[in-house]
Amino acid sequence: MIALRGKSPPREILDLFERLLPGIWQQWSDAAGQALYQIDADVGGETTISSWYRSSADNRRVDGHPDSQHLVGLALDMVPGKGTSKLAISEATGAFREAGFIAVPYDRHVHVQTFPAGTLRMAGILDWLGI
Repeated sequence: MIALRGKSPPREILDLFERLLPGIWQQWSDAAGQALYQIDADVGGETTISSWYRSSADNRRVDGHPDSQHLVGLALDMVPGKGTSKLAISEATGAFREAGFIAVPYDRHVHVQTFPAGTLRMAGILDWLGI
């Protein structure tokens, strides 16, 4: 079972990215869903998306990077249903990488982002959004 504990992106962010990169949300959700279901298959636990979209204030509160892709909903943090053993984190990291994401393993979760770090700032998207 997959639990969403994080917030989904607001409609205006979804609409902006759909105008800039048509089809991105369908592609993103298909790829993320495929990886999540692969990770969650037959684990008996609850795979959790602990963070998805963050407002600027939420991002500062958790000491997130100022250019975080969480600010536009193109990053997520997840905890595999198998738990947080090194093997479970490694398997989850691999599943997201196979799906085309950048995945960074941490002790208790996997951080997943869509683009290389700094891409949204360099493209001017975060500045255009006032982030």
